[in-house]
Amino acid sequence: MLSPFPAIGVVFNLDAVYDGYAAVALFMKNTNPKQPANCIIADGDVLRPTSEVVRSRYHYCLAVSGPASVIDYVFKTFERANIAGLAPDTSADYATANSRRGGLD
Repeated sequence: MLSPFPAIGVVFNLDAVYDGYAAVALFMKNTNPKQPANCIIADGDVLRPTSEVVRSRYHYCLAVSGPASVIDYVFKTFERANIAGLAPDTSADYATANSRRGGLD
């Protein structure tokens, strides 16, 4: 079931952060705990196709679904952040997810 709220995904490189728990810790460390309120956070592994030229095939995504203000906050926090462990070159993913009304597909 699709969420009625917009959503955005923050993608982490599992080669750099080791596991999903570390990715969640990085997400929480770089956000204000009061800011992503009234939202749903979902997570999961993302296996990139071998046809794509990427440094790592294993990524981990934290998807945030909620009011537009929360999505804007997450977008501004992570879009150009220089945080070790974020998957490289994911700004297109942020823009695409941010523009969807029904959440992450």
